[in-house]
Amino acid sequence: IEVRGEPVTRGYTTVAGFIGAQDDRGWYDTGDIGYLTETGDVVVCGRLKDVIIMAGRNIYPTDIERAASRVDGVRPGCAVAVRLDAGR
Repeated sequence: IEVRGEPVTRGYTTVAGFIGAQDDRGWYDTGDIGYLTETGDVVVCGRLKDVIIMAGRNIYPTDIERAASRVDGVRPGCAVAVRLDAGR
């Protein structure tokens, strides 16, 4: 899924400097996989790169989900990252 428009970020400022996020035509690649329905709705199917980066470490949600599913009494679910306290 790619998006463009006024509210879409142009990039990110890091310690190393500015990193552009759009291509030369202004499109931003969200990293999501999806499609448009006949009525124009966007259906998100998943991520191209399904990884959570936390404190410089790659964490794969599927690993968390698989481990949780092996615990008796844990209902099926999914793992997601939620930013709390300004990213800490």
